[in-house]
Amino acid sequence: MTAEKYVQIYKQFARAMKAVDPTIKVGGPSCDIDHHEDYFEPLLRLAGDEVDFLSLHFYSLRDSLAPESNLFDGLENLKPFTDRLDALVKKYQPQRIDEIEYAITEWNSKLPKDQDAYRLFNGLWFSAWIGEMMACGVDLATVWDMFSGADNGHGILVRQGNTYVPTGRYWAFWLWSHCMGDTLVASSVNDDRLHVHATRKDDTLSIMVMNESRTAS
Repeated sequence: MTAEKYVQIYKQFARAMKAVDPTIKVGGPSCDIDHHEDYFEPLLRLAGDEVDFLSLHFYSLRDSLAPESNLFDGLENLKPFTDRLDALVKKYQPQRIDEIEYAITEWNSKLPKDQDAYRLFNGLWFSAWIGEMMACGVDLATVWDMFSGADNGHGILVRQGNTYVPTGRYWAFWLWSHCMGDTLVASSVNDDRLHVHATRKDDTLSIMVMNESRTAS
């Protein structure tokens, strides 16, 4: 499907849905951050007044054999992408810069479904990525997915017998929910192995520091 054909169909669906409920938000094109980026420009140019949010997908690792260090390298890919979206919104919908939201409607640390996905180490990447999305102005993010079977998957919870147990990813959400505030504060650290995010809630400042190295303390 060409981007132009997608936009035609998008407009039909958006108008039909809002005719039933004008309060809902409709967005697209749900493209992978590394593929079909050229869909965003036609959508904003030809149907920008009917776009409430721009949606994309993201996976840090796309190859089961990729070195582990590439996992954290992927954190640096989001800011340039949201900067490009900012530029497109400013060009085609300047009057709606504060209205059009960004949504990562599918994301995870890696695309392949294997046992590596369950490791506690993935909790480090999840912790860093959640903060990175906040820092880049992402308004909505839905992880893929919540539940997985016992053998493979992307789940935050994995099946064990007749119940589900948390994976490393779960604890990243736990930390952000229980230990961090709701307002991001600018922060930096002078060490390539470390990632830091700081938040404030009322008078409490919370700092999360993640060490991606398996050997260096």
